[in-house]
Amino acid sequence: MNTAIVKNVACAKNGSPTLFVESKSGNVYKFNTSVPADRAPTIIAKIKAAGVINIKLWTKVREGVFVKREPRIFTPKGAEILTEAPSSMAELMGEAS
Repeated sequence: MNTAIVKNVACAKNGSPTLFVESKSGNVYKFNTSVPADRAPTIIAKIKAAGVINIKLWTKVREGVFVKREPRIFTPKGAEILTEAPSSMAELMGEAS
């Protein structure tokens, strides 16, 4: 895969002419070319507008961490959602005992 979806773009905190990008997967990339401070906001805006970077021009600094999500539960429209397990099959079917 030669591209990464951009999640965040920022300059280095220490004032050096370096750009960093965080991808959707959590990886952090450093731009291989130094960027003058006066051009940094323009380049950051262009990267954000594009939404994708070519990782051949970037160096991976940190590997992202996979976060497992809760499984999504789909219910048909109008279906009743059970909050607790029924005690018997008759209760589940709605029959009075």
